[in-house]
Amino acid sequence: MPYLLANGVRHLDRLIVSHRDLDHRGGVPAVRAAMRVDEEIGALSATPCRDGESWTWDGVRFELLGGPADGLSTNDGGCVLHISSEHLSALLPADIEAAGEARLLAAHAAQLRADVLVSPHHGSRTSSSAPFIAAVAPRLVLHSAGWHHRFGHPAPLVVARYAAQQPAPQQWSTGDSGALLVRPGAGGPELHAWRLEQGRLWSTPGDEAWRRARP
Repeated sequence: MPYLLANGVRHLDRLIVSHRDLDHRGGVPAVRAAMRVDEEIGALSATPCRDGESWTWDGVRFELLGGPADGLSTNDGGCVLHISSEHLSALLPADIEAAGEARLLAAHAAQLRADVLVSPHHGSRTSSSAPFIAAVAPRLVLHSAGWHHRFGHPAPLVVARYAAQQPAPQQWSTGDSGALLVRPGAGGPELHAWRLEQGRLWSTPGDEAWRRARP
């Protein structure tokens, strides 16, 4: 909400909540209280994410590549969203794990490629299988994880797995870098890290412990 309000956003056309885990749905009441939301899909809504559903706004295509289905865990049944425009593409796979990644590969292998990947399940060792990484072939990987996260996100094994991909993508963690903003650029995605660009003299640098840990 602080980011949206600071950028003048007072109205959402569509709100997607990937699944019911608290770290994915916890901010929804604050969003609803602060602004008008025209439509909601996914968890907390009567309208689930439907595999194959797509729409285009202002030249940007949004496509759902996964959602809840019988026999899937909460994580593997989360909404998977692919976003693409003329200059940039991104994949947001929520908390899917290796089984969910295999399901995606079987159904949508040709549609997974993306410039930017938010690592599945915050960089957990249960996700980011080698075949999935190869299919997405990201140029930039964003690990949404807290500083010195108690679960060790992103897992060193996963960090090494991305590093082994050729060409190796850049990897960033929100725990060290703060908010990460990606914009399309002439040479590919341009990343702006809040902590690096808006640092203060009294702010200690992130130590990126996840880069130094052994797999």
